[in-house]
Amino acid sequence: MSARCVILYIFCALLLLQCNTNDPLSGARPVLEKIAISSSEKIFIVGEKYQFRATGEFSKRQPQDKTQDITFSVTWTSSDTNLVKIEPKTGIAKFASTGKAHIVAVSTGEEGKNIQSQFDFQIFGAVKLHAGIQPADLVITSDSRWALFTESNKVHSVELSDMMLTHPESINKGELAINDFTTGKIVLSKRALSNRESIAYVVGRNNEDISVIATLNLSSLPVFALQHEVVSSRQGNILSIYADASMDSVFVILSSGQAVITFKSTNRLPTLLQIGSSPKFVGGKSGTRKLVAIDTPPKIWIRSFHNNSDRSIETDNDFAQDYSMWPHPISNKVYIIAGVNRLYPLSLDNPPNTLTGIALSEDPEKMAFSEQNNKAFIVTNFRNVMVFDTSSDRYLNTVDKNVPNPALFPEMGEALDVKIDSTGNFAYILAKDSGSAATQRRLYKYNIEGRKLIRAISTQGQPTFLKISPNGRWLFTLDAASKGAIYVFPAF
Repeated sequence: MSARCVILYIFCALLLLQCNTNDPLSGARPVLEKIAISSSEKIFIVGEKYQFRATGEFSKRQPQDKTQDITFSVTWTSSDTNLVKIEPKTGIAKFASTGKAHIVAVSTGEEGKNIQSQFDFQIFGAVKLHAGIQPADLVITSDSRWALFTESNKVHSVELSDMMLTHPESINKGELAINDFTTGKIVLSKRALSNRESIAYVVGRNNEDISVIATLNLSSLPVFALQHEVVSSRQGNILSIYADASMDSVFVILSSGQAVITFKSTNRLPTLLQIGSSPKFVGGKSGTRKLVAIDTPPKIWIRSFHNNSDRSIETDNDFAQDYSMWPHPISNKVYIIAGVNRLYPLSLDNPPNTLTGIALSEDPEKMAFSEQNNKAFIVTNFRNVMVFDTSSDRYLNTVDKNVPNPALFPEMGEALDVKIDSTGNFAYILAKDSGSAATQRRLYKYNIEGRKLIRAISTQGQPTFLKISPNGRWLFTLDAASKGAIYVFPAF
């Protein structure tokens, strides 16, 4: 080898050595420096399981590789196993009681040094608003300040606040007993030129099975000021009740096909309106001055109070007697579920002579509307969830019902109720567990735009009714059994 080659070889070797010396990451073993704990949830509820994750931050690595998921490489512990138990190798925690606690993730770092991180949280439970009752109906004021519900011959009020979830004993309550009055439905209405409800109408029956309307002034809550009562001499089961602020009136629909209309501001006597011969479903949207009834056998009636006229609409051959009606909260339109795999949109402004259904791939069972984005959320008899566009009245897509983690999400059974939150992005479904004999109920949360299930929690009792506060912070379930109750959950 020539001297020139030897010199060149030595020069290259020295250059390579210098490069390695200047690069502190080459050939070095990564060292764990920090652990961060995270959860996809912000609200933690008693009786549920949650997956926590640990992310490690390492030194002596390129910036793009400095973090790594180490959930199954750390050891998980709980500060109080009476409140929360966590599996030491997986990070799945089960919450057993309300209170404050924290979990810790620990890993052994350089030279046997322990690296750990702590995650603090508040555990919430379902709060029973009232015990030992058989609730009949529940409404929430538009400012989300008060919940009103009925039982036996009483009307109750409960002030809603964050404190009720952490200190339920501090809930501000009130009640009113109405003598010789069995309560049923309750509805809220605004006074003229008012942006919030100021009166409540409570409908029930007295001992002679006569329908009664009690008018309550809400300005004195938590207790009620009873203004006056209006008694109708008409008998029949109460199908529905709603108030129309534009007419300053309340409608009580009876199974006899009669609608008792009480005009509040003029103190006129109740007006009696006959709707068909035997309506099964009656409803409408406040402010439209129109009432919709489905008669038996199937025929649809629209009553307009602008000109005191009736309009009947024939239905197609697929229209069956097993149907339900869902008024849209914004547009002057109602949707009717009937027949086999059929959904019937009905415009009250331009009603057709014959109502024709839209064919769906499965039978729809429950329906809820978003006021923000023209979306409807439909639960089918096969436990699938569909998204429907109410502006064009067409089916958009099916939500993925595959659960992301079988250890956290049980399979949904029969749907009992469905509601969409105030953002229009999330839907909550109250449903039974799968299996014909299942008695457990759960609340399932779906992301509408993402079209996927994101959470499920257990309920108390066996509720059949679900409501969301207008501010989207609280969920209410109503169990109308003989020893039923109303529970409130944080919106999870």
